[in-house]
Amino acid sequence: MIGIIINNNSSSSNIISENIIHSLEHTSDGRPSVCEVVGIYFSGGQNNKIDKNFIHSLNLNNSNNNPELYIRGMVFVFGHSIVSNNMIRLGIDKYGNNIDKNYTIQGIYSEGITNLNFVHNTICITGTVLADGENNTSAIVRNGAFLIYTFNNIIFNSRSNVRGTGSHYCLFTNFEQNIMSNYNLFFASGRGGVVGSINSGVINYLDLSSWQTATGLDNNSLYGYPNFINHLGNHANVDLHVKSPTPIESQGTVFVTETYDFDNQIRINLTPVDIGADAGNFEFGFPIGIENTYTTEIPNEFYLSQNFPNPVSLSSGKTNIGTALTKINFGVIEDDFYSIKIYNSLGQEVKEILSEHLNKGTYTIDFNASALSSGVYFYRLSSSKVSLIKKMLIVR
Repeated sequence: MIGIIINNNSSSSNIISENIIHSLEHTSDGRPSVCEVVGIYFSGGQNNKIDKNFIHSLNLNNSNNNPELYIRGMVFVFGHSIVSNNMIRLGIDKYGNNIDKNYTIQGIYSEGITNLNFVHNTICITGTVLADGENNTSAIVRNGAFLIYTFNNIIFNSRSNVRGTGSHYCLFTNFEQNIMSNYNLFFASGRGGVVGSINSGVINYLDLSSWQTATGLDNNSLYGYPNFINHLGNHANVDLHVKSPTPIESQGTVFVTETYDFDNQIRINLTPVDIGADAGNFEFGFPIGIENTYTTEIPNEFYLSQNFPNPVSLSSGKTNIGTALTKINFGVIEDDFYSIKIYNSLGQEVKEILSEHLNKGTYTIDFNASALSSGVYFYRLSSSKVSLIKKMLIVR
């Protein structure tokens, strides 16, 4: 099933722009072992432009768990194209429910003979795998040795494993040459999350620092939570625009072909250059990312897990900001108002990272500890019914 298709390799200067493609669902009573849902499929000639499209809430209805079940936002197989200012959200269905099957989900997939410029896109893969299997997901996939440029993109994959064993990549390629990538914002926060691989997953680089060291790519890129308005919404209210504070503010680089953002606003008028499809006058900062990552799994009791990694390693410089992130998992069995506060070794409160009403379920917070000095800290989950404490170590 495909939303929009161009399949003519002799056709050039094609434009696919300002479309909203959502809620496509491949269903089959026969339960085929191979099926695919694609927002945009493109195979064309030269000088093509694919921009300002919004693809979201695609789904399969298939009980099988094998690598031949695909949900893909965009597919490119031939031609030279600029792919810019698009928004893609996959992993949540049209009702706002988690897609918990072990499908292969890919934001942008490219193969064959094609040269591609990926610029100012916002790609969000999310949700939780509750089924057995080892299928991978990726925000961007290059399957071939052709040239790609990846600049000024939000490359976000927070998909997480409960039972599956797949990896969840931001950037995945089978060939380390002919790729230029920089000034992107990465985020891979779930269990199985990987920033990148340049050899089809033989070696996975789990954080931005190791990816930069191994590949020489993304030396000006960042790692952090973009602060989406509502990336977990249903087909009517999902929103990949960002809000302050956000690390995208003024952290991109000028790309001369891209003067407008997703909303046709002139980028140069909005504190240039912002990363991603959405431009604005934002406050720069690294927010705390919280997601109900296991929405269909209700715990049997209240719990607060040890943060991971622990110790938390701090490093200076914006390109290594991701190494100060640590994950805190917790579960609650009642709807209530909850807080998580950080305390120093003297018992003084230094940071509140959660203060809101939560429904019963299992949650993950990505806490950026870069503002704290080295030492021993404690974090406490509390509500009207529970108070749980764990120790955290921060080192430089």
